Amino acid sequence: MFKFILICTTALMTILGFSSVYPKEARVNIPKEFQLSKVEKRDIEKCLKKVKTKGVFDLNKALEEASNGNPIAMYIVGQSCLIGAGISINRNAANLYLKMAASLGYAPALYQIFQIYALEKQDPLLAFVYLNLTISYGHGEYIDFYYQETEWLSKLTEPAIVKEIERIALEKDAKILKLRTEIKKHKNTFKPATMLVGQNLTMGDVIYSEKYWKKFFKSEEKWNRFFFGEKEGQLHNKLR
Repeated sequence: MFKFILICTTALMTILGFSSVYPKEARVNIPKEFQLSKVEKRDIEKCLKKVKTKGVFDLNKALEEASNGNPIAMYIVGQSCLIGAGISINRNAANLYLKMAASLGYAPALYQIFQIYALEKQDPLLAFVYLNLTISYGHGEYIDFYYQETEWLSKLTEPAIVKEIERIALEKDAKILKLRTEIKKHKNTFKPATMLVGQNLTMGDVIYSEKYWKKFFKSEEKWNRFFFGEKEGQLHNKLR
């Protein structure tokens, strides 16, 4: 699939210095920057050292490690594809590997799924589900932000919408635990990544369309404005 070798130093700088490459316009506020924890940085550095060939980072080795079920390697491959670290940018491949890492509860990948929904897909309600999971898997610094945003959301819609967001998050948390168990159980039988491609955490998210959320809004007008109104981040401030 890939036949590239990346300089280890470059890979470390780009992956550990992660910042969003998605469009900046959003219907809701998003945190300005995601900070990897000390443990996450250490684990990424450890994984990068593991997938070296003659002192340089070897993407083929990272791909093999990812296929064996290592979420950190999945994240590294996803980041490499996303930012073009030594290879051509491939958004589809990046999203695939990030979804697989998120499916195993890897918080940096969960946060990027949050960004994909909030920015690229313009689906802020589902985005809050993945922010909820990011918090649950080690990034409690977003708790205040989460409650601030969902409090605003409750004013715009029926309060039940926040309960629905949290219900979906709990459902996905159960799926993460199930996938972790299945991978551990079958690790010596087949490549775990094969299972994650067809059972990743975002599978089925298509049901959470604008119409799905419509019943939670106080009026059809607010529903229309929220999903089909102004772009470029204006909607959040206008409806507050």
